[in-house]
Amino acid sequence: MITPPCWAEIIRPYQAIYGTEWQVGLRLSGTAESSLKRDQQGYWRLHTEASTKFTNFTESSRFSLQQQQLVPLEYFHQRQVLNRSHLVRLTFNWQQGQVLNMVNDRSWHMPITPGTYDKQTVQLQLRRDLMAHQTDLSYTVADDGRLEVFAYQVEAEESLETPLGRLHTIRVKRDRGTNSTRNTWIWFAPQYQFMIVRVEQHETSGRRYLLNLQQLTWLDWP
Repeated sequence: MITPPCWAEIIRPYQAIYGTEWQVGLRLSGTAESSLKRDQQGYWRLHTEASTKFTNFTESSRFSLQQQQLVPLEYFHQRQVLNRSHLVRLTFNWQQGQVLNMVNDRSWHMPITPGTYDKQTVQLQLRRDLMAHQTDLSYTVADDGRLEVFAYQVEAEESLETPLGRLHTIRVKRDRGTNSTRNTWIWFAPQYQFMIVRVEQHETSGRRYLLNLQQLTWLDWP
């Protein structure tokens, strides 16, 4: 039986800068910043912001660690393209076993079970499971007012040239099923606590999204 790694190996304060590129009929370049920090109440916050000339994207998760289990508490997501905006806010109530969904101007409660994640905290659990060489990479995720199964498959090990140098990486594919119009690959770097160093998403419409790590700073260093 494989013993999962301690969360301290994954939950480490950092700030990362990524270069982004959207190909949506025209080519849009921008930047994304991801950070993991502990707040004054002792909870963890994973925050991501990305922008191009026409788009802005913000995503934030607040969570705690309880008995070596990651427990989501709040999730916020806002996407703005030109003058169109999409807003999602989730509030997890684990005592009542439900999550309050607020999507744009609608709100409702949805039952959840232990082990449910949001769209950001699932990435942290995936990193931990990859570090532990787990083969079952399937998770229940509260996503835009629905419970979805996010499944992943390890495809290969690759060497990538990055601004941090040449890195040994693990390439993982999101398994959306055979009828999906999107394919997503994520590259994780074991030597950096399985941080995400590259993301590619291709759609059958021809749209393409790229994200590449440019800079990584550990915030717990002296």
